[in-house]
Amino acid sequence: MKIGDLKNRIGRLEKRFDMKQSCIRVVVRGVTQEFALGLDQCIPIVDESRPARTGIKTMNLLNVPCNLNTNQLQCYLRQHADEICSSAGIGAG
Repeated sequence: MKIGDLKNRIGRLEKRFDMKQSCIRVVVRGVTQEFALGLDQCIPIVDESRPARTGIKTMNLLNVPCNLNTNQLQCYLRQHADEICSSAGIGAG
């Protein structure tokens, strides 16, 4: 993939997720992991509790339980936003 193509894709994703600050977001989750909400809904919930910074922001969803209903998942994401975006294991949040 060319740099220009990559920048365009990142720009489209930033616009899609209404990112107000300039950052690159890396989301880590299991291939078979499914949640009651889609990533497009989970990301803003985490951002409410831990606003995006400039630079690279990582979100590690590997430890988020998959058996939560919508309300439980929303609460979990808000309560564990610091852990989800922590630097443990995958880089600075």
